[in-house]
Amino acid sequence: MCLRSNIRNSFLNPIIFKNLMPLCEDPSRRNGSFYLANRDFGPRNILIDDDFNVVGVIDFDGIISAPIEVAAQFPRFSAMDMKPPGIRYTNEHWAEQTEQMACNQQVYKAMVLDAESRLDGGKGRDHLLANALLANPTVVYHGIEAYSTHQESVNDAWMKARQRLANARPPS
Repeated sequence: MCLRSNIRNSFLNPIIFKNLMPLCEDPSRRNGSFYLANRDFGPRNILIDDDFNVVGVIDFDGIISAPIEVAAQFPRFSAMDMKPPGIRYTNEHWAEQTEQMACNQQVYKAMVLDAESRLDGGKGRDHLLANALLANPTVVYHGIEAYSTHQESVNDAWMKARQRLANARPPS
């Protein structure tokens, strides 16, 4: 099977990723720490009893050790998929869905922020996960993930978003 050249270009992702990440990383968070991230975690992995108490978590084969940008993810199948930043839909339905998704993301981020504040006996933490949820490096990572579909429209939308991110970076 031959791939069209514009789809074949999606295989250049590692090169694009390597060159773009330094443009949008947050040096204050570059401390070398890695976190556990389960890229296949969803409601189906949580065991509950008859009173809806969590009694276990299963299916750990998708766990990896990764930077916070990989761990900072919205729940799967929650209508909070990361969209390319700056994308404008002309279709009214998609525009409304994107607006609702952005609202849902902010609500989820606030819930994570609240949960992080209650960690450590109420002393709070640095809100590392909440702050990473919509940060540029996290967005870039999600774009790399989206490229795995090798869909021309997806690749084009994320490439344009990456160009906007690279152009928005203030000169050093």
